[in-house]
Amino acid sequence: PALDLNWSDAKDWKETSRYDDRMESDARLLYNAVTHEPDGVMRWIRQFDKARHYFLEAIALTHAASEKKLLQQKIMQCCS
Repeated sequence: PALDLNWSDAKDWKETSRYDDRMESDARLLYNAVTHEPDGVMRWIRQFDKARHYFLEAIALTHAASEKKLLQQKIMQCCS
């Protein structure tokens, strides 16, 4: 639930958004959504990226084509 709220506060930010005129309260809301412990968006992104890395490493270490295909399908399900 807290991550959902933080995500809804952060999801619309774009790189070009930093040039938009914003109120200080908007900036604080975004900062808190990204950095909040333990439910900040950045923490979730890092955990997701770490899991994706382990999946990709497992594929690289797997030699059987059928196992590789199965792992690739799992990655696509996880990361889509």
